Amino acid sequence: MERAEEVTHQRLMHIHRTIVLAALAHRDGSIVKHTGDGFLATFKSAVLATCCALEIQEKVAEVNADASAADAILFRMGVNLADVIVESHDVFGDGVNVAARLQTYAEPGGLIVSGIVAEAILGQVPANITSVGDFYPKNLSRPDTGLFRTRSRRADRCPS
Repeated sequence: MERAEEVTHQRLMHIHRTIVLAALAHRDGSIVKHTGDGFLATFKSAVLATCCALEIQEKVAEVNADASAADAILFRMGVNLADVIVESHDVFGDGVNVAARLQTYAEPGGLIVSGIVAEAILGQVPANITSVGDFYPKNLSRPDTGLFRTRSRRADRCPS
């Protein structure tokens, strides 16, 4: 492994330990599995999931403030609300697939939520929610949902 990869991995693990795990604990979230440098988590509500994502993005931005653009670690996040099939170390279902696809539409350091999440968090999460278009996921029973960019106005004011 090259030295730059080792340093990046160390920074990523530091962010995971000090920011991600703390935010998940604060918002009662649980990591279901790791996906390379990402993760899949479950929450009791869309509000808690969105607040957790916004808190992580805010704190990672603070860590990146002193880093060069090339060294910044940026996450793309997606939040969906759906019933899932829970097994011992994984979750399955259309809702999981939608969440995974949503994050690909997020800007680096950004958060995209589905239409159902945007409706659920409106007025409850201190965030600007902007429609960025329709979303037509392939091979899913729910063929379309809106995409909404969600930007924090202060995640520390989210309900806990």
